[in-house]
Amino acid sequence: MSGAQVVWLVTALQLLLFAAVWQVAAGNATGRRLALRELARFDAVLALALLLIAGRGPLPYWLTHALADMLVLGAMLLLWRGIQQALRLPPMASPLPLVAMALGAIAVLGLDAESAPWRGAVLLLVMAWMVGRLSLACLRPVLTSLGPAAGRAIWALASGLAALMLARAVGGLWLDWPMEAHLGDASTLALGLLSTAVLTLLNALLASLLLRGTLGRLRSQAQIDGLTGLVNDQGLARALAQAWSRWSREHRRFAVLTLVIEPLPALRAQSGPAVADDVLRRAAAVVSHELRQTDVLARGADGALVAVLDGQLSTTDLDVVVRRLQESVEAMRLLPLLPALRLHLRVGSALVAPGDSQAQTVTERALNALRGSPAGAVVQSAAC
Repeated sequence: MSGAQVVWLVTALQLLLFAAVWQVAAGNATGRRLALRELARFDAVLALALLLIAGRGPLPYWLTHALADMLVLGAMLLLWRGIQQALRLPPMASPLPLVAMALGAIAVLGLDAESAPWRGAVLLLVMAWMVGRLSLACLRPVLTSLGPAAGRAIWALASGLAALMLARAVGGLWLDWPMEAHLGDASTLALGLLSTAVLTLLNALLASLLLRGTLGRLRSQAQIDGLTGLVNDQGLARALAQAWSRWSREHRRFAVLTLVIEPLPALRAQSGPAVADDVLRRAAAVVSHELRQTDVLARGADGALVAVLDGQLSTTDLDVVVRRLQESVEAMRLLPLLPALRLHLRVGSALVAPGDSQAQTVTERALNALRGSPAGAVVQSAAC
């Protein structure tokens, strides 16, 4: 067995391993399941093509390569679909018509041993177009996920690979470069090593991007309160940190509201926690509906509601927001749960001011304003 055969076999086994990993991940995934399955099929089909070249069997050499070329082209189509779904790329023109014509051309040219340069050129030209098109489409998502340096390096590698395929196709047609990989050649061994490195990098990159997405979803889920569906104290701390960062860099003001729903504490003691939790959940939904999408409503560690309002708000604007929230909560009718119950919203508010040293200072002023307000107060504003 030649060194090139060993490299092709090792690469095929690696691809089969990645295919199994993607398939298992697809069975356990809640999102991007189709993308994972397409990637598993890509690795499996490409591994089959490499095994066909390495083992070859009783088929003529030129026919073996024709079949392998068709498998590689089918694998590229699966890779296209998998990457498009994994990175959620915008709709692009489907390469299916081009791939179908290329498969037909390879099938016809594969019947003639003398047509190897043309068959190889068709394969490489289509692959070069697909790699180049994908590299352009993936540039922005990769830059966002991995950072500018890593993103540009990967884009340069993909573009270089497409250019190499294009150059080899031109060389095979007009410069008499050999298009078939002979297992005993040093060039075939080098090509196998390069293919192994590129495929390993590709699978590792996709695994990294999918892992980042999974970890991001897990972090987001960890910041959600199970009762109300609002962000919890961890999410609140993050929202306050982001608002403070914008204030420090851009002097973009933000406000903090602390909200208490009356008579929720008494209702919890009289009717039990289940009824009180249901009322809290409904009231939180009403308050959340009245806020903007850029605002954050959270349920703090003590169970109180805290809102972080982002934007250039004045004291008057803040009072208008508070009044609207109170009117919405007071208009609630808890039918058929508690038809006679009327809710009231006590609010403590604070706007960030130049003298504040941290976001927690704004939160404390809002909490102090809430504590100083009498039951049923319309609003006690500590805005600055």
